[in-house]
Amino acid sequence: MLDPVLMWMLRLVLAAIFMASGLLKLRQLEQFEASLAAYALVPQGLLKGVRVGVPGLELLASLLLLSPFYPLGNALIAALILIFSLAIAINLLRHNADIDCGCFGSLEQRLSWWLILRNAILLSFTLALFLPIGLRDLNWFDVLNLIFATLALLGLYITLNILISHAPKWRYTA
Repeated sequence: MLDPVLMWMLRLVLAAIFMASGLLKLRQLEQFEASLAAYALVPQGLLKGVRVGVPGLELLASLLLLSPFYPLGNALIAALILIFSLAIAINLLRHNADIDCGCFGSLEQRLSWWLILRNAILLSFTLALFLPIGLRDLNWFDVLNLIFATLALLGLYITLNILISHAPKWRYTA
């Protein structure tokens, strides 16, 4: 059984991540379209629709996560994570890693297995949200814990993204 504080923390973290991702993509549609084209998985004629559809789905999923329909938003986020991870893995296996993942607009992140690991962590959050929720009243201390734990987890996520984006520059060459 999932504690209600943990449930809310995971919902808020996932909603914030996918809301930011969707908004950043919408602000930089041309750059996102270039990333999509570099993956070489979407037919050229569909790129314009996909470049708007993906951020639209991210925004919809994040709003659903904050509503009573959160299981639907959670399922949509899980599906998006799986699709994104599959696209990254296909290109890594093709040795086509020198493209921007397109995850967060101008934060250039080259494809790597680290992105797959990051996505696996996010997917584990969505899987946890499918567990039954424990019923108990929340008190002020729970709310305080929820706020700080959510902010801490978002800070860790941002730090992880920055580390992943700089990882190719840190490779040791002798």
